[in-house]
Amino acid sequence: MAFIISSKEFLVAEGSKVRGAVLRKGDTSLAEVVLISTSNKTAKAGVDYDRLEKEIKFLPGERQVDFDIQTHRNNQPDFQKEFTVQLIRIPQTHFGYAGQLENPSLAVVKILDMDT
Repeated sequence: MAFIISSKEFLVAEGSKVRGAVLRKGDTSLAEVVLISTSNKTAKAGVDYDRLEKEIKFLPGERQVDFDIQTHRNNQPDFQKEFTVQLIRIPQTHFGYAGQLENPSLAVVKILDMDT
């Protein structure tokens, strides 16, 4: 089984939500968990967007789990800002097997400035 992010790039207007998904390929018969996290590039967590770091839990049979990340409007003209969303690891199951990350496991989020 493998996990991917639904897109390698997201474009969003500042003040809007990024809407994406983590997809599971292969065997879906067991419950599984993958960790997802955001990282700063030119955009800063807490200022330009809400930081995300959590477990994405798949129930048996589930192939997709959605996630949202809120961006913030600052009412000042500035350049496009970016941050990343990344699948960071898959915890090992009690059976000793863990799925793998496949590309894209990292996505760039581009926040489009609405004040220029």
